[in-house]
This record gives sequence, C-alpha cells and structure tokens, in this order.
Amino acid sequence: MGFPTNIADAAASIRDGSLGLIEEIKIGDLVVSALTAISYSHEMDITEKPMQAGYDATDAAKELPLTFNIDICLANPDYSIEAGLTAALTGNAETLTQTWRDKRNQLYEYWQTKTVVSFQAHDSITESLLIQRIEPYFDVNENYDAFFANVTLKQIKIVGQESEDFTTDIQKKTAPKANAGKR
Repeated sequence: MGFPTNIADAAASIRDGSLGLIEEIKIGDLVVSALTAISYSHEMDITEKPMQAGYDATDAAKELPLTFNIDICLANPDYSIEAGLTAALTGNAETLTQTWRDKRNQLYEYWQTKTVVSFQAHDSITESLLIQRIEPYFDVNENYDAFFANVTLKQIKIVGQESEDFTTDIQKKTAPKANAGKR
C-alpha cells in the first residue's frame, strides 16, 4: 500500500503537493488528486505442453491483458491562486469544482455501469479498461476530508466486425453449418 499510516496527514500532504504524483492522472474523465502507488506487468500465458522442435513459439504464448493496481486519493479542490492559474492555463476547471464525494461517486458510477475507460498515468495512456475492484481505505479514528482507495483496472479486448479476430471467430462458428448435409 502506498498510503501513510496517518490518513489525515496524507490528505493534507496531497492537497499541498508534497505526497504522490500530482501530474494529471485520470481514470476516464475523472481527475485523480494523487496517485501514490501503481503496479502492473506485461505477462504471457505460456503453454505447459511440450513443444515439437521447429514449432513456432509465438503459438505457445498468449499475451494477457494489462491489469493496473493503483492507490489513489480523491481530494477536495485546491482553491489556491496557483491552482486557479493552472486550471486557467490547462482549461480544466473541474479540478476547482468537483469535491471528493463527487469524484468518488463518478468512480463508482464507472464501476457500476461497466463503463470502458482509459487510464492516464505519468508515462502513458492505456485504453479499453474496466474497473474490476475498488477497495476504499477508512480509519474511524481519523477525520479526513478525502477518499483513499486501491483500484484495479483491467484491460479488455474490444473487437469489431472489421477485426481479423472477429472474422476468424465467425468463420469457425459458421464453417460446420456451411458443410452440413453435404456428403
């Protein structure tokens, strides 16, 4: 977990910019106040079956979808002069108007409606993700004005009628029917 033990101090640190990545981090259109941890890996599902010599190894491995595990904070707007200037220069006034409750509700709406979102991190934008899990962090002894959570985003494969994968699947399903009744 990427959060300090005192969540109230963490919320204050995120607002003043001393904790977490404060670059523009987004889940869909939702601007995340701070990203305090991120993990993901590029993985292959590799067959356990023996391979014949000369067999093309690309047929023995299948790339798995990316899964991002992130620790985020959704905080109230920063009404400082610097934040106002940043919002004016970037054209993003949402950072000055959405409360952490609004942002939390938007995150849960993405999850409940199974909305396909993108994830903009510090180094790239990844498309075609669904929110798999939201695990909020609460501490009843702390009084903090922010929403902390661990969120899991899983990439999905979207195919269309023009896709080679889609065409191959259709051919596999319809081929037996085309030959049915012929002797």
